[in-house]
Amino acid sequence: MAGAGAVRPSSLLALSRTGEFTLIEDLASDKVIPPYAILSHTWGADDKEVTFDDLTNSAGKHKLGYKKIRFYEEQVVRDGLEYFWINTYYINKTNKAELLLAINSIFRWYRNATRYYVYLSDISITNPTSNMKNKLTEYIPLPFNWAKREGIGIPKTALQGIPLSRFSVKDRFYWIGSRQIKLKEDKAYLLLGIFDINIPLCYGKGIASAFKRLEEEINKLSSYIRDLRLTDPCDDKKCLEETKGGLLEDSYRWILENSDFQRWRDDEQSRLLWIKGAPGKGKTMLLCGIINELNKLMTKTSQLAYFFCQATDSRINNATAVLRGLLYLLVNQQPSLVSYIRKKYDYAGKALFEDTNVWVALSEIFINILQDLSLNSTYLIIDALDECVADLRKLLDLIVQTSSASPRTKWIVLSRNWPDVEERLERARDKVRLSLELNAQPVSTAVEVFIQHKVLQLVERKKRHVIKKLNAFPPGLDLLYDRMLQQISTLEDADLCKRILALVTIVYQPITLQELVTLVAELEDMADDTGLIREIIGLSKDFLFAIAFDDIFPFGKEEVHRTVFSRSLKVMARSLHRDIYCLAELGYPSEKIKQPTPNPLAALCYSCIYWIDHLYDSNSSCPSNDIEEFLSTKYVYWLEALSLCRSMSKGVVSVAKLSTLVQKKANSSFLVELVQDAYRFIMYHKVAIENSPLQTYASALLFSPKRSLIKSLFEREKPSWVKIVPPITDSWSLCLQTLEGHSEAVGFVALSSDSKWLVSSSYDKTIKIWDPISGNCSQTLKGHDDLVSSAVFSPDSKTLASASYDNTIKIWDPVNSICLQTLEGHNGWVNSVAFSHDSRWLASASHDKTIRIWNTLDWVCLKILMGHNGTISFVAFSHDSKRLVSASRDKTVKVWDLISGNYSQTLIGHSDLINAVTFSLDSKSLASASNDKTIKIWDPINGICLQTLEGHNGWVNSVAFSHDSKWLASASDDKTIKIWDSESGTCSWTLQGHSGAVSSVAFLPESNRLISGSYDNTVKIWDITGNTRLQNPQGHSDSVSVVTFSPGMRWLASASRDKTIKIWDMTSGNCSQTLEGHNDLISSVVFSPDLKSLASASNDKMIKIWDPVNSICLQTLKGHNSWVYSVTFSHDSKRLASSSYDKTIKIWDPISGNCSQTLKGHDDLVSSAVFSPDSKTLASASYDNTIKIWDPVNGICLQTLEGHNGWVYSVAFSHDSKQLASASNDNTIRIWDLRSIDCLYMLDIGKPLSNISFSTCDSFLHTEIGSIAISSSLDSSTASGTELQDPAYQGIALSLDRIWITLNSKTLLRLPPQYRPSCLALSGNTIGVGVGSGEVWVFQFEV
Repeated sequence: MAGAGAVRPSSLLALSRTGEFTLIEDLASDKVIPPYAILSHTWGADDKEVTFDDLTNSAGKHKLGYKKIRFYEEQVVRDGLEYFWINTYYINKTNKAELLLAINSIFRWYRNATRYYVYLSDISITNPTSNMKNKLTEYIPLPFNWAKREGIGIPKTALQGIPLSRFSVKDRFYWIGSRQIKLKEDKAYLLLGIFDINIPLCYGKGIASAFKRLEEEINKLSSYIRDLRLTDPCDDKKCLEETKGGLLEDSYRWILENSDFQRWRDDEQSRLLWIKGAPGKGKTMLLCGIINELNKLMTKTSQLAYFFCQATDSRINNATAVLRGLLYLLVNQQPSLVSYIRKKYDYAGKALFEDTNVWVALSEIFINILQDLSLNSTYLIIDALDECVADLRKLLDLIVQTSSASPRTKWIVLSRNWPDVEERLERARDKVRLSLELNAQPVSTAVEVFIQHKVLQLVERKKRHVIKKLNAFPPGLDLLYDRMLQQISTLEDADLCKRILALVTIVYQPITLQELVTLVAELEDMADDTGLIREIIGLSKDFLFAIAFDDIFPFGKEEVHRTVFSRSLKVMARSLHRDIYCLAELGYPSEKIKQPTPNPLAALCYSCIYWIDHLYDSNSSCPSNDIEEFLSTKYVYWLEALSLCRSMSKGVVSVAKLSTLVQKKANSSFLVELVQDAYRFIMYHKVAIENSPLQTYASALLFSPKRSLIKSLFEREKPSWVKIVPPITDSWSLCLQTLEGHSEAVGFVALSSDSKWLVSSSYDKTIKIWDPISGNCSQTLKGHDDLVSSAVFSPDSKTLASASYDNTIKIWDPVNSICLQTLEGHNGWVNSVAFSHDSRWLASASHDKTIRIWNTLDWVCLKILMGHNGTISFVAFSHDSKRLVSASRDKTVKVWDLISGNYSQTLIGHSDLINAVTFSLDSKSLASASNDKTIKIWDPINGICLQTLEGHNGWVNSVAFSHDSKWLASASDDKTIKIWDSESGTCSWTLQGHSGAVSSVAFLPESNRLISGSYDNTVKIWDITGNTRLQNPQGHSDSVSVVTFSPGMRWLASASRDKTIKIWDMTSGNCSQTLEGHNDLISSVVFSPDLKSLASASNDKMIKIWDPVNSICLQTLKGHNSWVYSVTFSHDSKRLASSSYDKTIKIWDPISGNCSQTLKGHDDLVSSAVFSPDSKTLASASYDNTIKIWDPVNGICLQTLEGHNGWVYSVAFSHDSKQLASASNDNTIRIWDLRSIDCLYMLDIGKPLSNISFSTCDSFLHTEIGSIAISSSLDSSTASGTELQDPAYQGIALSLDRIWITLNSKTLLRLPPQYRPSCLALSGNTIGVGVGSGEVWVFQFEV
């Protein structure tokens, strides 16, 4: 192109019937561009050519260049087209972004054109040779001066749709040749589209610089694709075809005429084709043929990616490998898609494709690519899903999700007739199923064709008469395989072969050769002869289960299950042991674990995962002694192995199944008790073990109750270097499991009608769907723009509705994570949604004081119910779907008639706003929960209050009846759940364990289990069949706000929102004193250095001085005008300083109670004050972002230290009084030189710290997350204000997220949610912890 013209990337000229031209600009990337022709020409003088402005203003007809367009018009009409494109006319050079996109688009416009024209008056060729003519037919030229560009251009094959990755980088560089342009850098930039690369255009630095930038980007692209490549599926396809004797068109042509295949191919809504059939039906070669045919049918803008799973090849037998293979082919064909990989690769490097989170990362990349509007029409094909050994379910879920959500994507998947595959794929909405068994005749014909072909090859190659052998084969596949089975029966090892066939037929997932050897004792001697074993496996066919049952299962399939169970138990008992991967570190995270070579679990994984299933399906008596022996000696090692096999969720389900089995069939009461304890153990500690396998021996054993049988049996494995006081409780709590995953408060929980799924909605704007048995989170639904207040399943569990503070309701497909509808109409927050039990209606309640009733067929709003005078907080249907009940902030409950739309009753009685309301199962009773701390039970017909239930100490947020209506559960801001006898109104259980307000509660159908959601971001599953009624007998009744050790570590003091202080004996862990007297939350407690007194500060504006031994209040100090934030003693115990929200510090005489000084100067609340070791100065920290140094005797401010960018929480003097440390919510600690008042350096901590102190030698700074060595950093060469990133922490501490106790920055002990601190104190190797539920714990380490 001789000129500065560039394409307008989304514009075409349209030819009208009158012969006029129209510029069509609005061709969005997700719309189909119509067929068009393209004209290549040379740009003449600027004043002679038609410009972009001419075209947009219908001008330029007098210019010489206009005749090119007219020439073009005539040719376009002759070729029957309506649109055309000229490569130099659609230019808006003032828009740099458009110019870049235009240059990138040139190649795509050429490749996608229906016709190519060259304006021949631009060509100056005299006496063209035959060679030139040949060149003109071989190449389609880009615009350039033909006299200087003889025969150089882009090959036709590239323009006809062959992926450009098939051409080398060198070849593609050659295409630009000596093309003439006005701006020399464009010679490089015009290759951007050919390489599908995007870089900013930069003019003025020369062509060498432009090519260098281009080459650098090409090299980066190559590295992404190189590291992504695990295998090239194109090579795998060729290899399979060669191995299987070549591909015959006649063997697969039948499927092209099959109606199911044609429906998938031609119907835009049919996006998933599942071809299923027994082995031996030629599925793989059939797929190879389909791939070839699709390649022929595809347009130049279509793409095809495929993958062949092989169970016996560890490289390509897992879900991650499938994704890598598909992505590799996609980015090879459309390199611009590599940008999605680049985002993560630039951060993680090659590890992106190798670490244990690779599935999460790649599936996210894959989904984003399929949702990219620039993605071409794409076919995705996977062969042998049943041979995907690892993470098959994840792969199936991804296929289902993307087949429904990506309109430009069509899938073909092939597999055996496996129930697991069918169950998952059944969830896809737009699927087509093609059964090879239902197409037996064409399949048999295809096999005959193939066999005949192979026989002819043998005759030709070996010159033998083998036709007679072929004629001996009976017609039809079943008879053919029956003949094979007869031949097996004549072998010397016939019984062994049949046992292998039986075993491979009944396994629950494909097994590896090593696992097969493990399960068949006779194969141990031939473990190294994988060729022989693979040959035997190859003979195993699904069809044998149906037509050769008696041969393969002479004693029934139950006997095979029992054999697999027994063999599994034997090899696990022989091989499992502690730390089987030699990880050593107790907190070593699962995502960083790499399988060792050799892998000691390679042969055991299947047995670990499925031994209980085989026992269950054996339908035989329970071998009590064997199971008891295994659980008593190997249980915790088995849990470690389950974690390493990524199967903890499956383990929970299996142990639950084992518990059911032994209760029915075991003849040992001890075994029943042992299995039940094992079930509680895995349920409670699942998350800890799942995230770090060796926490089986640390967190799980330490935090199990004293009477746990598993804990007792494996006491030897428990860490001896940690002591917990008070001791862990005697028995399991009523909390079975805690589900973690939300990042903010859980506002609502509900169950599907079949109880298979649990849904939680959160302030983090997401909805999560959980399996309540395994505790596994199966889906996370995202789409709301504000917190999600409610989420409920429809009665058939096929849809889910969610309500949000973004004023909308969303309707979801919960299986595929797709938002089906967004319902708008409310003018305020939507607080609650509910389906009617007949599935006809959905009700929504809003802050706009209305209820809307929606038709679930078309999601049209049928009615708007008005009558409340305040926000409507909750709605619920009666079980006969005739009535609706609503709760409001106007303190009333209304019962509505859904036919008339009028309310029949208004229930009045609560003294504060009402948060929730629900019908009993028989609809005869109604319960309401209120901020007045009560629950009321009503007669909804007569509007009479039958009972008022009192006992909660905070707002009641939720109520739920059990399914038998015997129990009523209530959830409260006091962090408890109460279970009431609905008839007598007495409280039977109080469930404690949440560390935040409990927002929601719901019963499971069996009425002895319930779920709860909380502001502590968790969901809990409870079992109320136990005998435990009240927990936490010694702890506080509300959240612990502060804990502190006494000098010498004799006591620990804790203060709480319950307005009390407790003194704990560090030896016994018992509470020795409870100090009462404050009228509000206590924010600070501190022992005097001489241990004679203890001071406390409270939101009641007072400080109290206590005798900690005799529980006597010695002084009450009054004087502050607002909450008192902190108190501290001078080192000689003679003075006390208090800091307050009133922006002052007061200095007190703790003996007389007199205030000697009031220090003023801060502009915001004072968060902390501390005396220097010599008690001569005092430092204060404030929310005004400053630290002040005071003379406490004279009340003079000596210095103000500035530098923090956020509130300052804490200050500490060094022991030589030369330095001061300050901690701020800007996530830094600053070390100050008190002589020069300079900031020596900053520590980037990553979170605000509330308590810091210097070690006695001033070489360490103690924090709650570890001790930081500082002496080596503070030398004369340290520049003032130097920022030290990621300081190394030493000693025992707490992780930033407060989930782990760490040692030297390495995770050591994972804390269950019940033990995670709301506050803590750290002294040496001892950690004092106060938790949200009110409990206090001390962890003492010997390290």
